Amino acid sequence: MPREWLIQHRAGTLAEWAAAETAGPVLLAGERAYITDLKLDVVGDGVTKVAGLRSAGGSDTYEPL
Repeated sequence: MPREWLIQHRAGTLAEWAAAETAGPVLLAGERAYITDLKLDVVGDGVTKVAGLRSAGGSDTYEPL
């Protein structure tokens, strides 16, 4: 597969996401990210902060640390 077809997700700990979101949500609608310390894949909606997003592929939510 050509290199231009590879997808890289944004990743960071929940604390790193919270620090990045001080001015507002970081993830755009449909943008995927990985929370490394919780081992969760989430999909942004353009409004909700990472700590409030559901895990991708499931309906589980989690409690921020």
